Amino acid sequence: MQPRVESRESEEDYLTYKPSEFRIPAFFNVFEGQYEHQGRAVKSWEDNGNKGILAMATGSGKTISALVAAHRLLKNVGQLIIVISVPTRPLVTQWKTECQEFGLNPIAGPEIPKSKRLKLVQNAIDNVEFNVTDVETIITTNDGIMDADFQRILSSTTRNILFIADEVHNLGGNRKFISDPPNWGTARLGLSATPVRQYDEDGTQSLIEYFGDVVFEFSLDEAIGVCLVPYDYYLHSVNLSFEECERYAALSEKIRRKVARAGGEVDRPDSSLTVLLNQRRLVLETATSKINLLSELIDGIGPENIKRSLFYTTDKDPKQLELVNSLLTQRGIRWHQITEEETSNGHLLARVMTSFSDGTVGALTAKRVLDEGLNVPQIDTAFILASTTIEKQWIQRRGRVLRPSKSTGKTHATIHDFLVLPPPEYGFDDETRNLVKSELVRCEEFARLSRNRASFGGPYAIINEVRFRYLVEN
Repeated sequence: MQPRVESRESEEDYLTYKPSEFRIPAFFNVFEGQYEHQGRAVKSWEDNGNKGILAMATGSGKTISALVAAHRLLKNVGQLIIVISVPTRPLVTQWKTECQEFGLNPIAGPEIPKSKRLKLVQNAIDNVEFNVTDVETIITTNDGIMDADFQRILSSTTRNILFIADEVHNLGGNRKFISDPPNWGTARLGLSATPVRQYDEDGTQSLIEYFGDVVFEFSLDEAIGVCLVPYDYYLHSVNLSFEECERYAALSEKIRRKVARAGGEVDRPDSSLTVLLNQRRLVLETATSKINLLSELIDGIGPENIKRSLFYTTDKDPKQLELVNSLLTQRGIRWHQITEEETSNGHLLARVMTSFSDGTVGALTAKRVLDEGLNVPQIDTAFILASTTIEKQWIQRRGRVLRPSKSTGKTHATIHDFLVLPPPEYGFDDETRNLVKSELVRCEEFARLSRNRASFGGPYAIINEVRFRYLVEN
């Protein structure tokens, strides 16, 4: 769905030239004190010849580090064109806000017609070329960065260009970028909490060849207590219903037959086998018992105490999200579902966030739209009803919940994770064991840094029980 945009006002604003006054805000001190890791990140990038990737935990200040690096580079080279590439429209808006805090007046309007947007980009280049200004900033999406006309304009200038790629791991999956990356950018800076692309060594290597090596790392371990709040982790194991067990068993039998026909091994990806495996995994992701347990948890917490809470559901079946929304309504909890409409409309999103922060709206529900590109530090509690096996997604989900919030006085976060296990009475094939192993990878990582990891009946106890039952006994 295309967002509703007040295009006339936005376009007139962009067509009215406002020179930038690039400055580091007085209240930012990235080289000393609590956030000195940001200064170390900047220096590491500079020491590598203004090239490299910063691998920094979600919420640890990647954006600020990048803008400080840009400011210092401008001081050294005299004139600079800053090009910022992001994967989603909400991130365009967030970067625009951050840039404005630094006195920049960025071109950041993906909703503006392409012809006008390209004209603004050309004008920005000309402003630097003809010494009208010493710095211009352009923010665009990854799709926009690969546009042929955009590339042509950027390639035409001889001025210094700093290319900043936020969530840089996404570019590793862009075939166009991998095969024909931009030839401009005298300085290049990649930002990501997870720069290594899972299951994609070629994509990771292409990013390193273009942006440079990872020159600085700041892990979640280091970030908690510095720029992220600590958290408690509650792991809930749930069972399948009779009908779900029957479906799981039928799919397992089909999988066993297919593997047997292949001689016991499937070396190459088999599309029909992949479909069966995904169908079996979906039985676990959408288990109705999750909703039943969620209902019990809400009743135990008290519906009146469900405030500033986020509910993540599967993106493979809309029914689960509908059931969560219905449950919240039944319990008298005001909720708002976050969709692309909200994340693409800054004014609408601001209203939702205000209602969420002041408690008027107690819960946000979402599928994958919050994985990347939306900063909601007010979230105190997250209920994760469905998790992906893709590491970057669940790392981002956790990091998003741990952001501090001065407006709400947030001191810690709470994460509820729902783990549905295959029914043991239907046997333990290799794929079942692999499924359990992949789930435990996430659970163990979430538990490792939690405050309550070793408590009685806590996450470690549950993980050890599951490991023994599925991976040791059998």
